[in-house]
Amino acid sequence: MCWSCSLSTDVLNTHHNTEICSTLFHLPVNKDGRVEAGVESQSQHTALLVTNTITHLLHRFDYKLPVGTFLSRPPRFDYRGFMLDVARHFFDKEVIKRQIELLSYYNLNRLHLHLTDDESWSLEIDGIPELTEIGSRQCFDLSQCGTYPQLGKKLDMGKQFLTKSEYIEIVRFAESKGVMVIPEIDLPGHSTAALNAMKMRYVHTPTLTDYRLHDPLDESQFISTQYFSNGVVNPCVESTYSFTKTVVQAIQSYHKEAEQPLTVIHLGGDEVPGTAWSRSPACDTMLTQLGKTNIDDQKEKVREIKVAMFRRLGALAESVGLSLAFWEDGLIDSFTDEPFVKEEVFPPGVTVYTYVWFSKLDGRSDSRPYNLANSGYKVILAPASRYYFDHAQEPHPKDSGFYWATRYINLLTTFSFRPDNYYGNIIRKPSKGVVNEEFCDMKHCPPLIRKENIVGVEAVLFSETVPHQHRLDDSTFPRILAVAERAWKEASWEHLDGENPEGLQKDFDLSVY
Repeated sequence: MCWSCSLSTDVLNTHHNTEICSTLFHLPVNKDGRVEAGVESQSQHTALLVTNTITHLLHRFDYKLPVGTFLSRPPRFDYRGFMLDVARHFFDKEVIKRQIELLSYYNLNRLHLHLTDDESWSLEIDGIPELTEIGSRQCFDLSQCGTYPQLGKKLDMGKQFLTKSEYIEIVRFAESKGVMVIPEIDLPGHSTAALNAMKMRYVHTPTLTDYRLHDPLDESQFISTQYFSNGVVNPCVESTYSFTKTVVQAIQSYHKEAEQPLTVIHLGGDEVPGTAWSRSPACDTMLTQLGKTNIDDQKEKVREIKVAMFRRLGALAESVGLSLAFWEDGLIDSFTDEPFVKEEVFPPGVTVYTYVWFSKLDGRSDSRPYNLANSGYKVILAPASRYYFDHAQEPHPKDSGFYWATRYINLLTTFSFRPDNYYGNIIRKPSKGVVNEEFCDMKHCPPLIRKENIVGVEAVLFSETVPHQHRLDDSTFPRILAVAERAWKEASWEHLDGENPEGLQKDFDLSVY
């Protein structure tokens, strides 16, 4: 089936045999301001790219295109993404579809949906109704809900999850707009809501232990970065993998019905407290069965448990034909601060993506993107100090947002990120006194050997401080436009280092937003 590009203004007509998926495409404009040749492609997504290009040109030239030929190059990255958290604060299908429309307009082609977290489980799953009946709610009686009220939420806010039919509608709409939906189920950390929902499933029906996510004899005590107590799934109980397989296969079936086959599932992996599973008999038994006895160091114990978990998740992914994705810190060995050896942890046929976020580009953990890429992982760059849109845009008391990665992230900060010159982004911090030339040596700045494994960039919006659509828009725009710019093309100044490379300000001033 061929998809043709056309605009109601007759700016673009259709002809045959002009394929633009991987080459330059030409848009000659005649003296009447019309494009003399159009394009036709086997890909609907390619047609959308061309239509968007024409629309942007029309806006830029006030709907009067000058005579000449416009050239548009293929995008710099295949993965051009945006993550929306619908678990901390819920956004319904209409808000999500509107966001997809906006992403598509700016040629961003991945919507990473963060569907679960400590605060909520936000997607209906066939066969496990408690996940949304209990896990999507917040209240003071934990026999009825996933967790206590958080982040200023009211006790009764109505339905706070996506039904199966709504999710399918979202995915189908995204497919029509050239956007791939990547669902995230955050495991094993950030799982308070799911843990409590499955505990209540067992309490209400004691014979149902098939999806229990905890070791009932575990006496471990720990607190997460966000101050949730003991909110980590136990990877040492078999029912954890029964649960995960059911959830993954349900989502896979939703995508099939939406006619956008699921190719990758994001399973979190981030921010597991260091004392998790320290007093779990189930984990002691599993480690003994694996021949890992006499482990006294808690770091080593957590490491071995995580490796065993990743091996099980890799086998699951292989069995259902999916790639896996994790946040960067989940794939880092806490002993060495180096990535787990991919070939020792995951099956050879399973592609593993990792989202690099922790790097603050101040000289700490800035070697991870290249180390992960060189180790065979597919890397999506999402540095918190440049691309985390839950941070304030300006250092003003009325501009709400987080400040843990940096005090603020304005449009120029986002625009100036250099994906292909990662170490060039390292800048002086008054508290650290770090500049690129002081920090970078072979240990701290290893060379990028496998450049093909840097596959994209992603803007990230966690929603703790985003309670409604107005705040969503305010947090997203205009910064998302700068992400779209960097995702599509490399700027002439990107090979230069430092905070204000020559040519950056001029390029920024000339950009049309």
